[in-house]
Amino acid sequence: MGKIWLISIALCCGILQSYGQGGYEDGFIIKNDGDTLRGEVKFQTGAKRYQHCQFKLGDNVTTYSPSQINGYAVTGYKLFISGVEPGRFVESLVEGKLSLYKSPNSYIVRKDEELHTLIPPTEQNASTQNREYLHTMAYLISDCAEDWEVELKSLKHNETDLTRLVTKYNTCTGTSPVIYKKDQPWAKAKVGILAGMIQTEIEPFIRYIQYDHLERSYTSSDPFFGIFVDFSAPQFSRRVSMQVEAHIFQSEYEGYKEDPFLSQIETHATSMEYTILSLPISLKYIVPFGTNSLFLQAGGNFDFFINSDSERTTQVIRRNNNEVVTTIEGPAFESKSSSFGMWVGFGYSKQLGGIRTGICARYHRLYNMAEED
Repeated sequence: MGKIWLISIALCCGILQSYGQGGYEDGFIIKNDGDTLRGEVKFQTGAKRYQHCQFKLGDNVTTYSPSQINGYAVTGYKLFISGVEPGRFVESLVEGKLSLYKSPNSYIVRKDEELHTLIPPTEQNASTQNREYLHTMAYLISDCAEDWEVELKSLKHNETDLTRLVTKYNTCTGTSPVIYKKDQPWAKAKVGILAGMIQTEIEPFIRYIQYDHLERSYTSSDPFFGIFVDFSAPQFSRRVSMQVEAHIFQSEYEGYKEDPFLSQIETHATSMEYTILSLPISLKYIVPFGTNSLFLQAGGNFDFFINSDSERTTQVIRRNNNEVVTTIEGPAFESKSSSFGMWVGFGYSKQLGGIRTGICARYHRLYNMAEED
């Protein structure tokens, strides 16, 4: 048989959201006198989070620079502190006898109030830089009676390796390290609903003679409704997630065609009706700007034809007297019970009060919905 193209423009409404109202999430600031003030902190990405903090208390929003507060945090996500690098915040990865911080361009360790910058290796002189950075770490952890040869030999200039080494050193010295991000969930799920219109098109492969009674295409526009679950891993990324959906819709198609011959005319009347349960699975990438965001999606979809019915009536009519010579009745074609396809989409998401809503456009394509002969 052939293909069915699914193109949809959907209105999407999230029941649970990843952001607080207006892009703010539960958090706190640490004032210069050491007191903690809880409220809402604006979630920021990139360089902005190292430059300033936007703190909301009630209806009042205040922007703080590193000189005005000791630090700030989004609860359960990341802690940023001042006083380590002049004029900007750094992310606190580990606090202990040996502390580890992350700046926009490198990592910084602090021991006995001394700061050491771990310069990242470069392509031009990677070997020299690596020796300097490893020698710095070897010197700082040398007072612990532990064989560090294996750790130092495999140590890479990244957050995971450095956090593991600094944590192990603090434990070795009897210090209980404070790792703020350890309370951040490894997995998070959000539930939402989908509703919209979907336009489907069936395109038969006309070159097969058993389908010569079908038109070149059939189109139907119908509403659809569904739910989705968005799975993310905040420890790795807050921009990438996997979305699993389930929605259902019903489509009806009708067609009529005539094939003229020298002495007769063949007429073909066809009708098809399907109830489809669609299960799209996709990777979703979010591009935030302000309190809104754009998102891109791509993945596969499994469609199940939970109810399918098709009919055809073919008549052969003589030209000279319009007499019906032959009538053929039966199914238009035999469809599969399920089929697999691919889809891509994009959308725009906006915060409205306590929920996050959005609109999206999608293109679906199933590979084959007909039974193979």
